[in-house]
Amino acid sequence: MDISVETAIIHRLGYAGKRTLGHNAFINSMEKHEILSNKIKNIKTGLSEGPDPQFSHGGQRGGDTVRLAQGQYMSAPEWAELNPADKHLARIIAHARVLRDPVFSHRSAAIIHGIQTLSIPDKLQVLGSGGATNSGLQYRQDEPSHRATILTGPGGLRVVDPVTATIGSVRDTDFAEAMVIAESALRSFPELTHSELHDSLMAVRRSRGSKNAHRVAAAMSPLSTSPAETLARVALLNLGLEPVQQYRISTPLQTFRVGAALVEHGVVVEVIGAPGHAPPQDVSPQDTPAQKAREEAIRGEGWDFVYLTWADVRYRPDAVERKLRRKGVI
Repeated sequence: MDISVETAIIHRLGYAGKRTLGHNAFINSMEKHEILSNKIKNIKTGLSEGPDPQFSHGGQRGGDTVRLAQGQYMSAPEWAELNPADKHLARIIAHARVLRDPVFSHRSAAIIHGIQTLSIPDKLQVLGSGGATNSGLQYRQDEPSHRATILTGPGGLRVVDPVTATIGSVRDTDFAEAMVIAESALRSFPELTHSELHDSLMAVRRSRGSKNAHRVAAAMSPLSTSPAETLARVALLNLGLEPVQQYRISTPLQTFRVGAALVEHGVVVEVIGAPGHAPPQDVSPQDTPAQKAREEAIRGEGWDFVYLTWADVRYRPDAVERKLRRKGVI
């Protein structure tokens, strides 16, 4: 990355000099860090908050604890309740206690910053060029990371700045997930402008993933409000369609805003269901009077609807194409 581009953004985001996370990011990270940190115990020296027989040595051998790092454990029931991103963050906290000043990077850094990803790396990603292969760490060293501003987060966690974390994550993932990461970064850091992130991604040169970074820079949008909207837009773009985001449709009831509209076809595209849930059947989500009234009002203005599921936009491009073909869009 051009260091002048990176430096200018770091200064404008307010990171230069104080070397800590931005205020909102720090507060959000601090709350989650405190919750997870209190769940992580050191069996050798006792518990982080007083005695608890569940964390006896017998408990360790009995399988009711999960080892996160050397000497760092969490109860199996508490571990099971965490989502994948929080499990990764818990492992980050545990390793930070026993390693010597690690600096977390790439998707591990993105998770610390609260940037959404679709996949979680098996190993913690840290800056460096060595280390044991079985240590649970993946050492990363590349040109953008080499120029990173190192920030101090909650609990003293050291992490690359959010722009560098985004670039590293985009370079590591497929186009769809990279789009989710980049657009999540824009939502997570409102002070980071679209043009600044665009320029930073375009400045990546002569390194693995640079083509993906350039493609994301050209396609990302500040208007997506969720990973589902991002993935739906990617699916439509891959089919040669140009959805209009946050399109306003006036009706006698009120003016509604829809996430994606294929205006020339008179079709609204929406994603129903959430990640981790069974994909809903191919039906309209009219499960509340307000939703039903909204859909009827929009249909009354001559619009049709295509409902996609999370599974469609993430894993089944053929299902997206089939549903659009059914409506005569393609």
